[in-house]
Amino acid sequence: MRIDSTAEKTYNTALSAIRETLGVEIRECRLFLVEKKALPELKPDLKEKPHILNYVRGFYDPKKDTIFIVSGYEEDLQTILHETLHSNSCLHSTNTPYWVYEGLTEALTEHILTMKGLSYSENLLISEEMNFWRRVFQAHKEMVIEAYFSRDPEKCYATLEEVTGIRSLKNKDFREL
Repeated sequence: MRIDSTAEKTYNTALSAIRETLGVEIRECRLFLVEKKALPELKPDLKEKPHILNYVRGFYDPKKDTIFIVSGYEEDLQTILHETLHSNSCLHSTNTPYWVYEGLTEALTEHILTMKGLSYSENLLISEEMNFWRRVFQAHKEMVIEAYFSRDPEKCYATLEEVTGIRSLKNKDFREL
């Protein structure tokens, strides 16, 4: 694990892109570059999902308030932007269903990159979830942004339930919709 100047430069670009595109104030966290082989130790749930390991380019650990980027992705703005969004959201993998946590973050990532005129590579593993959040975001942009960056998870869920029309959102599986 190491701090990397290239990754830090990309991280600063991500911070600026979020602030400029969404008009929100966001905070910074720690950023480390890690080798792929270290991922199962840093993120133990990957031991149970070895098929996903090859797709992981980075992740945010809310307990350590740290973004970990896999070596080789130091200049990958999409990955670092996505993890920076996670680091500033009240929605974390420990308190949010995967389809909400990843789908909404991916939709925001795409929006920011598109608005900045940059390329975006779709995450095919969550394309249905992302399409759902893409539609919600287009219809309720300001409310979704306010909810996502809220520091109050209950307020966040209440707003997301309002804009989606889904009650008990944090207890729903995407296949139930």
